[in-house]
Amino acid sequence: MGIVLGIKIITYIAIPTVLVTLTYNALVRYVIRFEYSKGLTGIDIHKPSKPKIPSTSGPILIPTLLVTIITLYVIYKITGGYELMVLAIYLVPSLISGLIGLVDDLVTLDAKTKTFLPIISALPIVLTGLYYPRPYVPFIGTLRLTIIYPLAILLAYSVGTNGLNMIDTHNGIVPSVTLIAASFSLPLIARNVVTGKTSVAALYLAVVVIVIALNQLIYNMYPARIFNGDSGSFILGALLVSLTILGRVEFFMITALMPLIINGFQIITSIGGLRERREIVKRPTVIKGEYIEGSCDLKAPTTLAQLITLKNPLTECELVITEILLFILTGVLALITMLLTS
Repeated sequence: MGIVLGIKIITYIAIPTVLVTLTYNALVRYVIRFEYSKGLTGIDIHKPSKPKIPSTSGPILIPTLLVTIITLYVIYKITGGYELMVLAIYLVPSLISGLIGLVDDLVTLDAKTKTFLPIISALPIVLTGLYYPRPYVPFIGTLRLTIIYPLAILLAYSVGTNGLNMIDTHNGIVPSVTLIAASFSLPLIARNVVTGKTSVAALYLAVVVIVIALNQLIYNMYPARIFNGDSGSFILGALLVSLTILGRVEFFMITALMPLIINGFQIITSIGGLRERREIVKRPTVIKGEYIEGSCDLKAPTTLAQLITLKNPLTECELVITEILLFILTGVLALITMLLTS
């Protein structure tokens, strides 16, 4: 029985892993060429040569998710593997978020619309009731949030997608943050699966998030060959929210992503509310040759990158490494806290 279960788990992990990797890599080079040919590019302003880079990863990630969801559902209908259906449902919010982000990449939504529209992404989870409204908080215990939790899910997709989008300022940050958070959550999710606190589908989802982030990182890492765009960051943000809910790692994820949350809060408060990035005239950082220096202009938004480079200018590569190390630190602290208190 144990061997059969082990083979089943390995198979169910392998299926989405192979689907994601094959579909992503079949599309990425074509999409890069297509975006270059259609002028769908953005200037990488942090490089001295100011190269033009394909501006959005949505046309890669959206079909990748769609193929994966459809295939998982077909296999579920054939085999009756309930976990695959749960996995497919938890991938749908990322697909919806990606489509919203792609619209913004192409036509530009206003700030308020872009902030609140991702709430729609939460509907597949809320309407199916595939969640457990009892998050664990260290030193307090398990909370019973039957009414509040579904509302929190709606808010979480808005915060997660826009929060990750706000920190997408330099090559490789978004997929790296996603990869770090998902990887450090894996031991906690595995423990929750073993103890019966969540479905094994959460383990499958964690692997899917890691694989998607890895594939995206290869092409978005310094020097980037394609930008994430709003669609890319929205997809990865929604994936992390889905993983948080299904894996039942709410406190861990909030703690691990604290720099992201603080970054978003600082931006909103420093510019006096919700603003589309194209409306922000003053930049938070100043480019001086190969170095990035935090701006002292009081009218500029306060960001994580600005605070890191305010005293000591860094190259883009150094800044990216610094931010990644910061998220690794918060991820480790969050993991240790959960392991010692639960």
